[in-house]
Amino acid sequence: MIDARVSTEHKICNASDYQIVARSLLPKPLYEYLASGTDDEQTLEENSSAFKYWYLRPRVMRPVGSISTATTLFGQKLSLPVFISPAG
Repeated sequence: MIDARVSTEHKICNASDYQIVARSLLPKPLYEYLASGTDDEQTLEENSSAFKYWYLRPRVMRPVGSISTATTLFGQKLSLPVFISPAG
C-alpha cells in the first residue's frame, strides 16, 4: 500500500516508479542503503537486467467483475501475492 503522503503527482506505472517515489519519501541515508548494492553492484545490475525479460500485458475491454489476485503459496492462501524481502 502506498503511503498517504504520496500525492497525485506520483503516478506509479512500473517498478522504476516505486524507486522514484521512495527517493522522495524516505530519509536519504535509508533510501541510499536500500537502493544500492554491495561492492561493484553486480547483483543489483543482474536483478535489473532480469526484470527486462518480464512484461505486463494490459488487457483492455475485458470483463472485470470476477477478477481475483488470490493464489496459494506454500499452502497459504494469499489475497494479494506481493512480497517485500527483508532488508537492513
